[in-house]
Amino acid sequence: MAHDYRMTFRSDKSASNYESKVYMKGSAADIWWEIERQQITDFVESHFGRNNSGSYLDFACGTGRLCSFLETYFAKVDALDISEEMIDIAKEKCQKTNFICGDITTSGPNQLNLSSYDLVTAFRFLANSQESLRITALHKLREVMRDRNSVLIINNHGNPYSHRMLFLPYHYLKDKLNGKDLYGYLTNSTVRKYLDDAGFEIITIKGSGFIPTKMRSIFPAGLCRSVEKALVSMRIFDRLGVNQMFFCRIK
Repeated sequence: MAHDYRMTFRSDKSASNYESKVYMKGSAADIWWEIERQQITDFVESHFGRNNSGSYLDFACGTGRLCSFLETYFAKVDALDISEEMIDIAKEKCQKTNFICGDITTSGPNQLNLSSYDLVTAFRFLANSQESLRITALHKLREVMRDRNSVLIINNHGNPYSHRMLFLPYHYLKDKLNGKDLYGYLTNSTVRKYLDDAGFEIITIKGSGFIPTKMRSIFPAGLCRSVEKALVSMRIFDRLGVNQMFFCRIK
């Protein structure tokens, strides 16, 4: 049975749980996000500078983690999500972002102009969504990017060649018994193929997310944060992080 990611956050409860539980302060996801945010900031500042006149689209914006801090770098900011409930939470964090509720993978909201965005972000989307949705979304996102200087930052938070490998047999069996496809795992090689087929080339990949959620529940947040930062600084471990962030441009 195929999982349709479009239906995941279509209720107030699922949206609020995502914000208050998954990314609660001091959680493993919160520590991972602290690292990812710095990686994104370093890239954006070196590539675009500050307060430029460009435009930015946060695709599948969710509760606004990305657009709430990246909106300060661009003159025009749009954020798109299919969930009104998620957008309601995101609006509380942002000052100038224009929020659009719609599905770019179907007819596409007419508020998005072709070839108009200098930066596009798409987070926690690839690993969660079904293959047909991934393929369609990537092709649509390429269409709205301005030119070859534009950048797509997209992450895969389901890298199996990480600490998640320990849980893969359990998740595979569980999903199999429930008549579902394996959910939440995605290899870098598969992501590379999706990006290549959609007309993107990869500039660089940055890994993070070395501290398992279970470890965070046992050890202090400060210790886990220090270990995470130390491992991130050693590029040899990049491909072993559960979070793989791809910085891409149009071919």
